[in-house]
Formats: sequence, structure tokens, C-alpha cells
Amino acid sequence: MITHPVGRVYGDALYELAREAGEEERFREELGFVADLARRERDFRVLLEAPGIDRSEKRRVLCLLFDGRLDRRLVDFLSLLVDRGRQSALGEVRERFETRHDRDRRLLTVRVRSAVPLPEALARRLAESAGARTGCRVNLDPVLEEGLLGGLVVEYGDVQVDVSAARVLREVRREMLGRPIHAREVYEDPSR
Repeated sequence: MITHPVGRVYGDALYELAREAGEEERFREELGFVADLARRERDFRVLLEAPGIDRSEKRRVLCLLFDGRLDRRLVDFLSLLVDRGRQSALGEVRERFETRHDRDRRLLTVRVRSAVPLPEALARRLAESAGARTGCRVNLDPVLEEGLLGGLVVEYGDVQVDVSAARVLREVRREMLGRPIHAREVYEDPSR
């Protein structure tokens, strides 16, 4: 959920445009549609990101696909992303737009990555804790991540709290490599 600076800049600009027009909900829905399309549909993603396709051709196809279906200002914004070579940041633009949208409504999405499904009681405690800390209503977004060894990674806004086993192991490794191990610190099996 930590947004790259490009996504932050363009997401903020689009959100301000939507807010000035009083169309935040419409833009959120339509931007979500386009971002989901780019994520799901390989052909659309290739069209947007392929360096061999001329930018004017990309803009032409965007207009054919979306004129009359999406807000004209959003189609112009998508064309601007293409003109500036920033179309690969579409997902991050969406994420930043939604973060701003939710912040204005005192909503906070808290993504919790874990290797196993969160027990209901833990999920409830995490949501209550985040709500008390931020003063926002919390939408918990649990994500299963099989590669996570254990523990949790909690993300909201630009904050990440990593209490995973992988982080602990990285710290132990860093500490062990950073100082010499003395003989008295070596474990000796008392049964020998």
C-alpha cells in the first residue's frame, strides 16, 4: 500500500480534479474499472505498455474504447498518462486515489498479509486497534500470502508494520553478521 511517487503525484492530481467536479464516486468507480481491466486483460495491458505501439495509436484506442462510456476528463487523464509514459503506474494511481477518497470520508483500509487465514477475534482486535489509533472507521483487507513464513504484515496508508518471521530472521542474520561470535556465546549441548 506504499505508493510510488509517480502514483502519488498522478493519483493526487486526479483526485483533486474529481473533488473539484464533485465526482469523486464516479471517478473512483471508473478508474477502478480501467485499472481492473489492465490487471485482468493481457491484451489491454500490452496495448498500454508496449513500447512498440506509438503513443498516438494508444490514445486513439483509448478514445475508441472509452469515449461516451467514461467521464471525458478521465479519458483525457488516461491519455495524459500515455503521453507522459506513465501508464504502467495505473494501479498505483488508483491506489492513491482510493486512499485520498477514503481519508476524506474518515475510512481506513488496513491490509493484513498473513500465511494463514486470520482468526476472527484477531481480525476484530486489529480493526479496533487501528480505528482507535487513527480515529477512522476501518475496512480490514486480509490477504493470504503463502510465501510469508509466519506472523503478519499490516499496511495502511504509507505505514507498514512488519511482524513477520521473515523480518525477525533478517534482523537476527544482520546482527550475527555484524559482530563476532565469541566462544562463550556458542551453545554447548549439556547432554554431552
